[in-house]
Amino acid sequence: MTAVATTVVDGRAVAVTGSRDHTVRTWDLTTGSPLHPPLGCRADATTADGHLVVGHGREVAVLVRVTA
Repeated sequence: MTAVATTVVDGRAVAVTGSRDHTVRTWDLTTGSPLHPPLGCRADATTADGHLVVGHGREVAVLVRVTA
């Protein structure tokens, strides 16, 4: 995983992750389980502060790079 963003959707805490294999995954943070099959996509843009903006269909996410 190289990027992650968290939010609450319909009362559920979720994370959206981006990986070097060009997949975006959504996770239920309560159970740790994936919510959907991985989406194949690439970065569409980066913000001025280096965050990744990805899109798939009508969905858009801004992912924050994880530094270890």
